[in-house]
Amino acid sequence: MTTDPFRIVDAPPVTADPAARDALDSFRHVLAASALTFILWFIPFVGLILYPIRVFVTYVHELCHAFAAVLTLGWPMGIQIFMDTSGVTHTLGGSSLAISSAGYVCTPIVGALLLLMAARRSTVRPALVGLGAVFALCAVWLGANFLAWAGGLAIGAFLIVAGARGSDRATRFGLSFLAVQCMLNALSDLRFLFWLSISSSAPTDAQNMANATGGFMPAVLWTTLWALTAVGILGVTLRLYYVTTVRKTIGE
Repeated sequence: MTTDPFRIVDAPPVTADPAARDALDSFRHVLAASALTFILWFIPFVGLILYPIRVFVTYVHELCHAFAAVLTLGWPMGIQIFMDTSGVTHTLGGSSLAISSAGYVCTPIVGALLLLMAARRSTVRPALVGLGAVFALCAVWLGANFLAWAGGLAIGAFLIVAGARGSDRATRFGLSFLAVQCMLNALSDLRFLFWLSISSSAPTDAQNMANATGGFMPAVLWTTLWALTAVGILGVTLRLYYVTTVRKTIGE
């Protein structure tokens, strides 16, 4: 029997590899979450639809202040969330520079971690349940007004139930959507803070930083530094996500 040297053997599709299939599935969900975010920007009164998401992102922002206080040997006294989705964290001691910077610097980091957790099917549910547990515990511990207390408990309970009982597609899309919202809302909030820092001396995190440095570094400069940091975090995250998903999908 002879073998045809010109016989073409089809290579198995990359999606035959379970890791590649998982990566492709993650990539599709992130694209869908990003597309939905883009579409919602053009829908009137979308703020009402995304109100719980805005509360979620604000809570993440405030928790970053609280944890920064703990890490710098201070202590968070309470978190307040207001109906306009703004918030404030009351702290005692710690590094004022680290605490004031943490909200805008660490929120995109949280989004980045959620995105990387969404890249693997095995980490999606633990991420949602763990995040929900953190929200519920912190609401009981730090909730200083009704929305901070009830909102934190409601979000926490929803995330725990979704992570434990939701379908694979729903949980992965949900985690991807929260990740995208954390990162993009952080940039959007920084844009608003930039113009606010130029036009007024309203009490903001950037103004707190300016006061802490005796005015040597004005609020608009702090806002710019935070924005550049957030963009850098976004770039590194997208690179890591590309390596763990897209590259596997195309078989590099």
